[in-house]
Amino acid sequence: MSVRINQDAVADYIAATFAPEDALLQRVRAVGESLLAGMQVSAAEGKMLYLLARMINAKRILEFGSFVGYSSIWLARSLPAGGELISFERNPLHAGYARDHTSESQLPIMILEGDALELLPTITGRFDLVFLDGEKRRYPDYLDAVTPLVRTGGLVIADNSLLFGAVLGVPEQRASKEATRAMQQINERLANSGDYEGIMLPTAEGMTIGIRRYSHFT
Repeated sequence: MSVRINQDAVADYIAATFAPEDALLQRVRAVGESLLAGMQVSAAEGKMLYLLARMINAKRILEFGSFVGYSSIWLARSLPAGGELISFERNPLHAGYARDHTSESQLPIMILEGDALELLPTITGRFDLVFLDGEKRRYPDYLDAVTPLVRTGGLVIADNSLLFGAVLGVPEQRASKEATRAMQQINERLANSGDYEGIMLPTAEGMTIGIRRYSHFT
């Protein structure tokens, strides 16, 4: 017999047990919520990003969409000595908050203000983990641009991959047809393509994870 559990209660339990926020994370979340409620990953999702980075021993992380730095801090806390996280943020106001918050964290985080696809060619080297949380309609373009920079066995993680239910055909005013097509494409490419093999985690808004294929994968 299956039993339906209240999902809000599950989320609260997971956050309290596995991902309690310290004072800095609480302050950063409060700022983000005051600007655009619901824009940030949850504490549980932040902890999940942290653990995924730890699992692959990520030393270099690239993030598309800093907002005010909440997810940046979670991810950067996973880094070993000598690691770094580079994050793109197009909105000047948000970038300013992100710089302040990440500076306070004293973690190796660089916030680059501007269009991600214009800034990306200025960066050299490979990355172990890429977190996509910028403009949803541009996810496929982001993936095209970063794939040559992702090491074999590295991860690409796409947030909001259910797009508020739009990819399932659930009507949602915030999701344009262009963004919906883009998210369907990103899910298909990360699920099983020549470059990636992956899975979607059933978070509230979906989070798709793709691993850069090893040469012996088929």
